[in-house]
Amino acid sequence: MRVVVQLDDRPAAVLAEEWTQSDAAEGVPGADLVVVQHPAARPGRDALVAAARAAGVPVVLWHRQVTPEPLPALADVALVATPATADEHPGVPVAAAAFAQRRHNPGRAGGPFQGLQPLVLDGAAGPDPVVVAAQAAAAGRVVLSEGTDDPRLEGPALDGLVLDTTHDPHLPAALARHAELRDRYAQPALRRAHTDLSGAAAARTLLRAAGLPSGDRSVSAVVPTMRPEQIDHVLDLVARQAHERVQLVLVAHGFEPAADLRARASDRGVSDLVVLTADRSQNLGTLMNRGVDAADGHFVAKMDDDNFYGRHYLGDLVRTFDWTGAAVAGKWAHYAYLQSAGATFLRFPAAEHRFTRLVQGGTLVMPRDVAVSVRFEDLPRRVDTTFLDKVAATGGTVYSADRYNFVSVRSTSTAGHTWKITDSELLALASGEPFFGEPWTHAEV
Repeated sequence: MRVVVQLDDRPAAVLAEEWTQSDAAEGVPGADLVVVQHPAARPGRDALVAAARAAGVPVVLWHRQVTPEPLPALADVALVATPATADEHPGVPVAAAAFAQRRHNPGRAGGPFQGLQPLVLDGAAGPDPVVVAAQAAAAGRVVLSEGTDDPRLEGPALDGLVLDTTHDPHLPAALARHAELRDRYAQPALRRAHTDLSGAAAARTLLRAAGLPSGDRSVSAVVPTMRPEQIDHVLDLVARQAHERVQLVLVAHGFEPAADLRARASDRGVSDLVVLTADRSQNLGTLMNRGVDAADGHFVAKMDDDNFYGRHYLGDLVRTFDWTGAAVAGKWAHYAYLQSAGATFLRFPAAEHRFTRLVQGGTLVMPRDVAVSVRFEDLPRRVDTTFLDKVAATGGTVYSADRYNFVSVRSTSTAGHTWKITDSELLALASGEPFFGEPWTHAEV
């Protein structure tokens, strides 16, 4: 995708990471899109638009700042707003391009906003607070506002990004004291920043406004199961996902699903369902390959029939591909729940937002073409470890994301698990201090 831009330097630099970018001096021929702004970044904007229209190249006008200068009357040009101008254009798509994800993300060591304590916006004259807050939140840092008269700290752009402590003066001290509290406030803000305010999000918005392909983010959840009694749980975990497009590929291992399966799926809102059956003699690796081959999603997710997956599970993992360049994303830092003891503990807490050799087997997410080219081995167990070893052998990397929105559930009997390990053996391994009681509320953030 070649895009010609005539923009201010900062948004142009942010967007340059998302496509093959040229400036107006290189001309329109061969371009797929032209993006210009209002107010104009430099002279020659209208001539560039005229050249694009003459060449049949779509144009997007990005209204970036509130100004008394009226919008130009440009026919056949798509309009996109920013958070600052959105009120002037109800119903018009909004793009911010506040930060480049490869520079501002929770896995980038030594970034300018890495740190344990919150960042406080003081409203003093200086950089755009939306940009500052988005960059900090994107790196996993809590952002606070203590209430000022700065109008830049008002408006929907900062919703879900900045905590206003005006009416909660003890919140900063509480955040300073409790790391878990900071993390639980930081996680939704990180999600908001990367979903709505990043360069990748802006590029997708600009492309969609022009009627161009904006990247397929659909996911096929491949779930092999040998337990008919778990199917409703599988339907629920897929229906729970907030991600925009999720397909369920259910591989029934050694049984025929009930005749009302599709009706039960439809009742839960699972409309895209592929059902495969496999003989009990087939191994897990073969079942996964069959599921991948039947999947339509751009990404495939290997999910288990008994674990807990929060509503933001798939969306958060898919989003990591915007900045990691990884072949596989998943969770090595994760909660495990032992049903017999009622105990929950955090495994591998140091592995959040890191490139790792392994991730938990029920959390593998990858572009479908990775799964098609690497393939799962025809094995009954250690399928995930073997697959990740093959990924590494091809030069691919594995990214372990945050610890939230997933719980590995260990039932009282090990019969339904491919990893035959007792609760005592698990608890004897290095982990965080256990707590007792169901973990779903704690894990879902």
